[in-house]
Amino acid sequence: MTTHTAVRLCPLVPLVLLPVGILLSLAGAALAQPHASDAVLRIEAGRLTTAAVSAPAGLLVPQRVFAAELADFAGSWFSNDPGFDSLPGTFAPGQQLVFRIEGPLQALDSAASPPRFRPTPDARLRVRFGAQERFTPPPSGVGPPPGTSPPPATSVDGFAISAASTGQFHRHLGFTLQSQPDLALTPADGAYALSLTWQGVGGAPARSRPIWIVLSKQASPAQLYAALLAAQRLACPSDIAGPGAGGSPDGELTADDIIAFIQAFTAANLSTADIAGPGGSAGPDGELTADDIIAFVNAFIAGC
Repeated sequence: MTTHTAVRLCPLVPLVLLPVGILLSLAGAALAQPHASDAVLRIEAGRLTTAAVSAPAGLLVPQRVFAAELADFAGSWFSNDPGFDSLPGTFAPGQQLVFRIEGPLQALDSAASPPRFRPTPDARLRVRFGAQERFTPPPSGVGPPPGTSPPPATSVDGFAISAASTGQFHRHLGFTLQSQPDLALTPADGAYALSLTWQGVGGAPARSRPIWIVLSKQASPAQLYAALLAAQRLACPSDIAGPGAGGSPDGELTADDIIAFIQAFTAANLSTADIAGPGGSAGPDGELTADDIIAFVNAFIAGC
């Protein structure tokens, strides 16, 4: 008989999946300034964290998965949501924060069971602020081969952006979905996911855990819901099962998650156990290796 004893609460389930009672139990300070669709930056124990504004109470709840709708601007699929916001006084006046793109753009594979994100060789995302821009790196196997100079990037450093004189950080990056440079195709309709981290310039506050932004390009409501679940599995790769080592992520890390992972790994179940790429990079790579085991164990010990 499996003992279902929670060892740690994983506070990363997207808000759209949480009952109202749980939202209210996570009450934070009442908000007026941050927008409901924004990722709210906070500092906890010297580390940047993210939260969202719950409705209708307007309270802050921990969250690392956010959603946005890409709009068609003359054939260019663009969004500047979510913004990155904070309460006034969170940062020193003019303090600079810098983001980092944590891996290639991922596309939802709706045919997988359950649906999951996989690095896409067909599309990339431009991240822009003013005249500055960065692009998601291509996935492994696309671009310069290993051993060349320079080697393929697995992450891309962004640029520094300053908080206001009030200590509030409220900035919107521009996200544009594009085909890879050597492809003339328009990226397919569906759901895409971008992973970002933030930290203070100079290292303080410390780097946040990855933030996942789900971007919809004419995705259906069912696709978007599946994409949010899939992004939750990326944000919290060790929360993979409910009671009895079955079902979907349940917001708790228990022995059931460990059992489910071991069973999936030994059964070569890529849909569940393939959670990392080479070196433990986030996202599946189509193989079950020691990187997947290490990524799972590290995430479980870290509380997600």
